[in-house]
Amino acid sequence: MIGLVGCNGVGKTTLAKAFALKQDIPLVATSTSAVFERLGMDPKAEYSFAVRLQIQEAILTALEGQYALARKSSALFIADRTPFDLAAYTLADIQRSTLHGDQETTAAAMNYVQRCFKSAAENFSVIALVQPGIALVERDGKAPSCPAFMEHFNAIAFGLLVDERNEVQRFMIPRSVLSVEARVMALSNAAAHALKTHEAVKEAMVFH
Repeated sequence: MIGLVGCNGVGKTTLAKAFALKQDIPLVATSTSAVFERLGMDPKAEYSFAVRLQIQEAILTALEGQYALARKSSALFIADRTPFDLAAYTLADIQRSTLHGDQETTAAAMNYVQRCFKSAAENFSVIALVQPGIALVERDGKAPSCPAFMEHFNAIAFGLLVDERNEVQRFMIPRSVLSVEARVMALSNAAAHALKTHEAVKEAMVFH
């Protein structure tokens, strides 16, 4: 029920692995590369927005399947990617001229973002934003890192978390917290508080 959101290269998977090990809970290690491979597409290639939206729809469906499998084995897990990642990447692709005059694709994009909000609410109790700051390392099969884009993505992800449509408790790991150990501690404290609040809300809904 714990998820991480953040641009590629900020250390989400490393943090998720360390947190899962410390807390002895399952890790949902997601992979968009597998979806790109299944669709016969290259994650480093440039595609039209309409095509990228189709890819994002396929990725969200794949992630929801992974979340569902995780819930069958454990009530508590951590995922290194959430629907908010997908919504942020989708919105980051849009510029003023991207969808000019294309009402159909515009509607599809807005519906997709709404789907991401719904999916996040259904699968997570708390989502933490992992912000840029650590040294960048290029990896095979991953889109190339760009510090300016990472800041762009981070601003969008932040906006999604504080959006009134978000029903999931949120936490932003401070930029100054860079070591894995410090990030695990920050996430542990935030998750404990959020999950306690989540349970209190559930009890209030049952008895009132």
